[in-house]
Amino acid sequence: MVSAGPKAVLVVDDEPLIRGLLAAALRRRGIPVLQAGDGVQALEVYQTHAARIGLVLMDVRMPRLSGPEALVALRALDPGLVCCLMSGHAGDYGGVELGSLGAEAVFTKPFNLNEVLPLIQRLLARALCPCDGASPAP
Repeated sequence: MVSAGPKAVLVVDDEPLIRGLLAAALRRRGIPVLQAGDGVQALEVYQTHAARIGLVLMDVRMPRLSGPEALVALRALDPGLVCCLMSGHAGDYGGVELGSLGAEAVFTKPFNLNEVLPLIQRLLARALCPCDGASPAP
């Protein structure tokens, strides 16, 4: 059964303030949001709510399980998972490496949500209708 309504963004960040601000800003734009405080919790939330989640927006550097490690684990559960990573300091990870793990985009904190929102909305639309590029039938 296909879930009705818009797909949610799973916001994953170990800093509650950042996580809360992103969640509030996305909700104000009509986007449902789920939250997780680290990569381990992201896996738990995804396993419970996978059908509702259209995109994961995840910090790179987190305790217990980093964003890249969590992304690998999430993609093992769902190879089609759409994920964008964000970081103020990516540490040992470069943008190319993060992209090779399957990240659709890497946002550098702080970022202007109004600038990245069009991409988030396009990715969510793709998750709702994973078309192969062909136009829908009339």
